[in-house]
Amino acid sequence: NERYRLSTAATQDALWDFDLVTDELYWGEGFKKLFGYAEENQIVPLTSWSDRVHANDVEKVLSSFHSSIEDPDQDQWKSEYRFLRADGSIADIIDKGFIIRDDTGKAIRMVGAMQDVTERKNDMKKLQRSEDNYKILFSSNAAPMWTYDVETLKFSMVNDAAITLYGYTREEFLTMSVFDITPVEENERLKNLLSEKAFSTYNKLSLEWQHVKKDNTIIIVESVSHLIEINGITERLVTINDVTENRKNKSEIIEQNKRLKEIAQINSHEIRRPVASILGLITLI
Repeated sequence: NERYRLSTAATQDALWDFDLVTDELYWGEGFKKLFGYAEENQIVPLTSWSDRVHANDVEKVLSSFHSSIEDPDQDQWKSEYRFLRADGSIADIIDKGFIIRDDTGKAIRMVGAMQDVTERKNDMKKLQRSEDNYKILFSSNAAPMWTYDVETLKFSMVNDAAITLYGYTREEFLTMSVFDITPVEENERLKNLLSEKAFSTYNKLSLEWQHVKKDNTIIIVESVSHLIEINGITERLVTINDVTENRKNKSEIIEQNKRLKEIAQINSHEIRRPVASILGLITLI
């Protein structure tokens, strides 16, 4: 009895013991603490439980409960359902029971525990909503974006903007690695980056690369990547900015300035020659 009292005090579950012969249910410690009912450490009818199972779940729960009892090969029962607390609020429950049978296989007793997983489920729902919002923001972002596994370098997610820019389908992208969009002349530089400590330890990396599109067009991009973890896998989330036109315009401006400087030097020599002649004639005169 002392061990039982200590074990029930140590758990956060509501322990129960159901005598199938007398149809009496004993609620141990935890029932009042979890759900607010006064039946803790009392013997009550099974209806003290079944009447408080959520109306939308009770038929399913009782069906699985009785099916397990009636099946002589079953020694365990488990169900997830909603349960009404004394204050009118709803708890999400995982209920597990162990079936004890006589020599003929008839169920005579069942002991188990109700676990309140409401907080855990709420956290999971929040996490799911957060993930859904992230996926919406990721897929609808105007900037090309993707994620890839830092170990295999395989793409794991890619948004619509990246598909539009590079010309690959989503299915094609997800069979490719970062090397597949890098021209041969950039491969050595990429390999060197991957071998550096910064690649696996620096949260943010901002670099400029040449990339090759599906139609073999070479583009110049600025990539900003962050280390993230998805389902226990370390990945990099990459945002791409196509700067091909900017770099092309910059090159053209530099080339133009170079030509202007050459023209200015030529003109300088052409102007200096007649001026020198005039100065010489003036001196002579």
